[in-house]
Amino acid sequence: MDRQIQHPQRVFRLDLEKYGLSHLDGRNILGIDESDLNMFLDALAEDDISLQIPGVFSPDHIREILSRSECRMCGACCVPNPMNPNSPGVELFEDELRIIADKTGMDYEALLEQTTEGKNQDSIYPLNELIGTRLLPLPCPFYIEENKECRIYSTRPLVCTIYPIVFGENDEYVEIKVNCEYGKEVAKGALKALKEKNPDFILKI
Repeated sequence: MDRQIQHPQRVFRLDLEKYGLSHLDGRNILGIDESDLNMFLDALAEDDISLQIPGVFSPDHIREILSRSECRMCGACCVPNPMNPNSPGVELFEDELRIIADKTGMDYEALLEQTTEGKNQDSIYPLNELIGTRLLPLPCPFYIEENKECRIYSTRPLVCTIYPIVFGENDEYVEIKVNCEYGKEVAKGALKALKEKNPDFILKI
């Protein structure tokens, strides 16, 4: 039996007509052609809407999806998004902040002062030993835009390691940011994996 899922982009009211995509209304995103998929992802990016992929995602599953592409170090996730100017910044665990301070030789307390208290929400990623989060405002002080380089790439926090994947409110789906080419390729890979796992899956636009 086909399993029908209403695609979450409707929740955010993506204006398909605005982007000349009215013909995709009600279509199964897993069945549209490459050209339409590219235009759909571009429209999501333009309105800063994440693509939501249903399913239970284990760490191995996350790694497999991310392995389908490679970050270009474009810095899109390291600077403020004009579509989301009120974003509080990057949320990282306090222990990760200590590791960054050690890596860079910065004083931990001085680095801590640059952050604000986070949501302290549990992550479905199995890092239960990490507690307490802080918000590091953007632009990220560790991204060197001139060289497109991250000063802490080898010890970057979890949220950066798994980007463009971000977790939703539960473990029944993940959100994929498609604001960069890397994100779009990861999204395509996730959709392909979903279709391969269940060819009859219906994910309506």
